[in-house]
Amino acid sequence: QLLTGCRPGEVAAIKVGAVDLAAGRLVLTDTKNRRDHVVVLSTQALEIAAKHAKKKRAESLLFGVTDTGKTMATINAAAEVTGATPHKLRH
Repeated sequence: QLLTGCRPGEVAAIKVGAVDLAAGRLVLTDTKNRRDHVVVLSTQALEIAAKHAKKKRAESLLFGVTDTGKTMATINAAAEVTGATPHKLRH
């Protein structure tokens, strides 16, 4: 999320088939504004996406995260950080 600026719900809904590893991009469908959006992936984001896409079907979720808020709370606790939220990662 930090590397793409995606909304929390968009990250949780990314399917493996939406990622074009060869072109280095991700297509988000049916976004908040009801339009598809192409995200060009950085080298780091592409590496993460490739790692998570490995051995998964196109219709599978790229990440196993369904609740980005809960995941962020776990990360914050482990890092002993307060105030970081999924929404703040967009900014």
